[in-house]
Amino acid sequence: MTEHVRIFDSTLRDGEQAPGIALNPNQKVVIATQLARLGVDIIEAGFPVSSPGDFEAVSRIAKEIEGPTIAALARTEPGDIDRAWEAIRFSSDPRIHVFIATSPIHMEHKLRMSPEDVMTAVKEGVERARGYTGNVEYSPEDATRSDPDFVMAVCQAAVAAGATTINIKTSEVITAIQRGTVDGAVFPAHDLRLLKLSEVVGTVIGPDYLFSGPMMHLFKC
Repeated sequence: MTEHVRIFDSTLRDGEQAPGIALNPNQKVVIATQLARLGVDIIEAGFPVSSPGDFEAVSRIAKEIEGPTIAALARTEPGDIDRAWEAIRFSSDPRIHVFIATSPIHMEHKLRMSPEDVMTAVKEGVERARGYTGNVEYSPEDATRSDPDFVMAVCQAAVAAGATTINIKTSEVITAIQRGTVDGAVFPAHDLRLLKLSEVVGTVIGPDYLFSGPMMHLFKC
């Protein structure tokens, strides 16, 4: 496994959910330019299917920003993945970041899907994304309230389907990241007081990525 810890910045996607933050495409390109100058390894540029404005921003960043990997978020739904690829296809290093929830409460009340349905969605979603790019990330949303065994099984299924990065909450890092098999990412704690501790502990354990983003940290509080 590589000794280099890469920085994945989600300011332009997760960070925009901070209260009072609403970035237009021009502002997002300016921020992405500065992130590239800072040496960020991966920029999550947005969620293209969410709005025409976000699609425009992600497309422009993919075309105009050189250096970092440009990632686009997508649910496991085919339309999301197709739209994500359409937005980032001109990047020199595109990534599709696929996610679906794995907690019982989300599966039952938000997704209205069984665990078996979610497992199938993960496999099919990752495989579809891999049809577009060899750089695919998978995240089990709400992993901290999920059954650890189920999270592990879903992550293993994602890797088998072609995912090259697994993004998972700090508390599951020890059991869910298979070192040497797939890159692992540490997402900071929800409480800002725990933020630095979670990143430090996660880095000692051995994942390859740390998430960053000042706006995202404000949101996570």
